[in-house]
Amino acid sequence: MVRRKTKATKVVDATGAGDAFWSGFYTGLCKGKTILEAVDDGSRTSAYKLQYVGAVVELPTLEKLEDVFNG
Repeated sequence: MVRRKTKATKVVDATGAGDAFWSGFYTGLCKGKTILEAVDDGSRTSAYKLQYVGAVVELPTLEKLEDVFNG
């Protein structure tokens, strides 16, 4: 089993974090990334969403999220 550490350091509202994870994960897969790379994309996407209130936030690109969460 492979374990990944969370990218989340600040949690304001968990609403929509699961949906954010899956959107990042599926986007990573569609871009040809490996499963583990896509998991990291999903983790970064949900970590970003957790910083904001509400179910829907405007998400940056996966590349910007990678910069924000240091790879």
